[in-house]
Amino acid sequence: MKLLSLVFIFLCCVYYVRSETSFIPQGQRAEIFELTDNEVPVFRITLPNDEYNSLKLKASAKDSNNFTKINDFIKEVIEMINVQNFNEIFPGYDFKEILPELPMNEYGYPNIDYEKFYIDINNLHYIDLAFIKRSFYNIFKNNSYLDLINVFHTLYYLNISSDVDVKFTGLIQEFGTADENSFYNYNNSLYSDFNYDYPNSIISNNDSLFDFERYFLRSFNKVSADPNNNANNKGKANLPPIFDNPYEEFQSNDFNELFKDYNFDKSVNDDSTVNEEETGFKTKNATLIVEINNEKKTFDEVTFSLAGGFSRTFAKPGYNLKIRGENELYGRRQFKLRGDASEPTYMRTKLVSDIRNRLGMTSLSANYATLYINDEYLGLFILTDIYKESWIEYVYGEKDTQLLYKCNNGSLDYNSRSGFENENKEATNVQELYEFLAEMTKAKSASDVESFFELDQYYKEIAVDVLVSSWDHVFHNYYIYKNYNNNKWIYLSHDYDLDFGREKGPSMGFDVLYFSPTIEKLISKDDPRFRETIKEIVSNAFNPETLFPHIDEVKSFIRPYVELEKIPDENGQYPGRINKFATDFYTLKQWDDSTEFLKIDNGEVNELYSLKRFILLKYQIICQEYELECDPYYLETVI
Repeated sequence: MKLLSLVFIFLCCVYYVRSETSFIPQGQRAEIFELTDNEVPVFRITLPNDEYNSLKLKASAKDSNNFTKINDFIKEVIEMINVQNFNEIFPGYDFKEILPELPMNEYGYPNIDYEKFYIDINNLHYIDLAFIKRSFYNIFKNNSYLDLINVFHTLYYLNISSDVDVKFTGLIQEFGTADENSFYNYNNSLYSDFNYDYPNSIISNNDSLFDFERYFLRSFNKVSADPNNNANNKGKANLPPIFDNPYEEFQSNDFNELFKDYNFDKSVNDDSTVNEEETGFKTKNATLIVEINNEKKTFDEVTFSLAGGFSRTFAKPGYNLKIRGENELYGRRQFKLRGDASEPTYMRTKLVSDIRNRLGMTSLSANYATLYINDEYLGLFILTDIYKESWIEYVYGEKDTQLLYKCNNGSLDYNSRSGFENENKEATNVQELYEFLAEMTKAKSASDVESFFELDQYYKEIAVDVLVSSWDHVFHNYYIYKNYNNNKWIYLSHDYDLDFGREKGPSMGFDVLYFSPTIEKLISKDDPRFRETIKEIVSNAFNPETLFPHIDEVKSFIRPYVELEKIPDENGQYPGRINKFATDFYTLKQWDDSTEFLKIDNGEVNELYSLKRFILLKYQIICQEYELECDPYYLETVI
């Protein structure tokens, strides 16, 4: 009897291991992710004590994310100016005479230092609150380094070439006609929740700031043709976009002819450019020990940084690490460690990555790790790789690629070209990028791009977005890369923590993504190829019979670590919650419930869908909408 019991236990263990790893075919991912399917490795980072204290300080700045967004916008505005050749787009003007204060190189490109305009979040108590409330006008106007508003006012009254970035002309209109009162009135609604009781809390309403950014981004993408527009009434010469109708204009213009006078050998991001996710805290003085597979791997040259932007609003921020030199950790050198504090399951990034891996897509991978910094336990993190030059080398065999671009803002069209940032900081030539975007803009249908764009990958990316109700990859959160093996560009999305009903419910369909001009041209609801892609993914990956057991396996696997996340220490602090101003926290019951079929009350207007509830409802909707042959048991299940 004892022997039979042992055999039964052994078979159960074998089944568990097989079931955990069988969701994704072997060989699809880097070895580090296959090793960690059934083991949570330990990452031990060691920093100098003063740097660890600095990291904690940076992560604990109250509402620092809002200032990061302001600084990001400042950087975006000034980088847009710096990539313009003033000699070409303002022909006949002597800028040494009309704007002697404007830094400019001999070729006609401004070289304004955007950091001179940055808000220092570490010295906020020295900043006049009313000054911040007026925001960008005063930031650009009242600066001893450069009065940027005066620059815009001057440019506004100059004749401008028709061959100019529409976003730049929109920028001139916005700031060239601005005054203190007009910006103050607009920003009054923006900062309606301004908190005077806390000097470090300048902005309380995150959504308002996002709206403000979207307002300006919309302005960058259009130039008003309204004859009653105040700008036109001031006598300004027309500020046309690149083309009145770029999609038609590209049909009759050969690229070489169109850009015959364009200097492509110029940097779109110089060495001073810092990736958004590496702002705040970054050190090259870290060491790393990884405990995995009954071994310890030691790395003495490691770059470690605090993840920037949205991540730093949460109590448990995320981190990036890079193993330098010739060393690697089972097939990767660069990683993200994310707490995914915006969602309670710790599983959304994992599941969406697993689906892409299961489908054989070119994609990132995800598993789990626990993190210690200077022997302090910081908890459970989602471990993923990153689209970087080293990733391209591993996957495609190309070393030091110059054709991997991160999209910070824009669609796959020529008017969005300034929204792409090269991951290789030494790359200076943008010709191939611009040629690609021009051809994408010229195209009228999928058949026009198939010779130079990986359509199968793109169809699967958008289909997965539809199935998991992802809205956050349309104008950012993706990369593009040109594979010299087949001379095709490929679309690569990332960041999945807002998928599976975290922001959009199961009723979100293709129409929500349809406002992207690229999606509108290459895919339509009635496109047979896209419908077949949906059918394939639903059959192979996105269905309750496949996903529910995988959720159960992952949930059982991480449960002991999640339980530790919910246990405070003797000081009442939870692991990894180093941002003392943030209050986000999900209980163990909320974690448990959020993976099942329940409606989750998280105090927000939008319902937070539990994973299985979302999957079942989405499955029913998709099966009906696309007229698929689906499992009747799940189609008839009511929750």
